[in-house]
Amino acid sequence: TAMLAVSGSGFILADEGTQGLRVTGWGRLLASLCQQKPVVRLQVLDRSLPGGGAEVRRWWAEHALAAAPWAARVLADLVADAQQVSDRHECFLAVAIRTPRFGKRGLSPASIGVVEQHLKAIQEAARLAELEIHGWVTRDQLTSVLRASYDPQSSGVSADLMVGPMAFHEDWRTVRTDSAHHAVYWIQQWPRSEVHVGFLQPLLLARGSRRALSLIAEPLPSGQALKDIRRAKVEQIADAAQRSRMGQLEDESTRAEAADLMRREQELVAGHGDLRFVGLITVSAPSPEELDAACAATESAASHAMCEIRRLVGQQAQAFAAGALPFARGVT
Repeated sequence: TAMLAVSGSGFILADEGTQGLRVTGWGRLLASLCQQKPVVRLQVLDRSLPGGGAEVRRWWAEHALAAAPWAARVLADLVADAQQVSDRHECFLAVAIRTPRFGKRGLSPASIGVVEQHLKAIQEAARLAELEIHGWVTRDQLTSVLRASYDPQSSGVSADLMVGPMAFHEDWRTVRTDSAHHAVYWIQQWPRSEVHVGFLQPLLLARGSRRALSLIAEPLPSGQALKDIRRAKVEQIADAAQRSRMGQLEDESTRAEAADLMRREQELVAGHGDLRFVGLITVSAPSPEELDAACAATESAASHAMCEIRRLVGQQAQAFAAGALPFARGVT
């Protein structure tokens, strides 16, 4: 697994045409995964952490004038308040690549070269999708990346400290690590109707709670994808026959699902790939009371994004490892 640190710029403020081009570029990146057989899955992890006003305050300290007009003084007050209300976002693309089995001397130079070629292809696809590339996460940077998941209130750690948590405790509905309590949700249902390309904005940019949104995409072999689609079509036919016997009418959601299956089958027959998506949301807070409030805010934000989410009770530890850590882990 390799982790690429990325960021975007001004998507919300861009015009619809620019947004559409960036979404198309992201679609090309996902499509390229289906053409690279060693790529097992891709995870997009976007998380909010405290300290978002640091860069703004640093810029202001370097560029503010001593004898500034009243408007600049008002702006200075806003910059000072940013320390209390602003969050900073980190985004990673984690790529899991299937490699040959390790020998006594590890991977051969040829195998390492193949892996590097696939990583370069994914990095180039991310660049074409107009993502800002900050580079692959190094071994030294990995400690800080992982510690921020277990200990979001920490200001930073040195590379000589342990990578994992000091303590880890799982309950039926939550997980507790060093300085935070966590709850993980599964995005059970994505929007059933046409939505704006920025429909996830309430979940990603809402202030007041620490969230990590993970989208895991796993390329499916064409044969398996067609098999899954045909199985779903058989189930739809059986459900339609059952509704007919009971005198029930077909609703719009059923028709939309049938149209989606038909579109996926047509794309597969035309030679395109298919991907299985899983969305996970990790909510973090310093105390159980604050976590309950953050979970309520997250459920409200999900409804505004037209997504249905379900709390993964009884499997919080496994869900936390898949949703809060950029390891591109497989989930069922």
